[in-house]
Amino acid sequence: MPEPDTITLQHILIQKRDEAEGIAQGLLERAQGGEDFEALMKEHSEDPGGGTYAMLNSDVEGRTFTDHMSELNKRAEAMDMELREAVGSGKMDHEAAEAKMKAFVEILQEEATNVDLPYPRATMVKAFGDVGFSLDVGGIGLAPFHEEDSPFGWHVIRRIS
Repeated sequence: MPEPDTITLQHILIQKRDEAEGIAQGLLERAQGGEDFEALMKEHSEDPGGGTYAMLNSDVEGRTFTDHMSELNKRAEAMDMELREAVGSGKMDHEAAEAKMKAFVEILQEEATNVDLPYPRATMVKAFGDVGFSLDVGGIGLAPFHEEDSPFGWHVIRRIS
């Protein structure tokens, strides 16, 4: 069966190396036993990003979160250049330029936060994508710690779409 173009996953990341395997296995069993995955994720995940990710499969065209962030960075660079030129030409003082840039960055941060775009599979941890794309919707699996394929730790993964 071919893999889907896009999936959405939730995961619980366990980073504590010495005890991570036991914690991850216990959480996997609890989640597979019917406990509320989202509650387990909120209580136990060490993912600073929150734990829910949409992922675009390899070789699938589409706008991604990475594309969006690149565009925001280009806009910030363009504004920075514009303000430097305005200050250099005397059209704006340094304090006004700083205030304008600060307000612009706040707008960009809001745009970065309030976007719902998938991450390219190639930019994610290999085991995360491999397990996620192998699951059926509602399925729960485990990506064990691996130096190359899962360097952040153990991932208990549930595919939600």
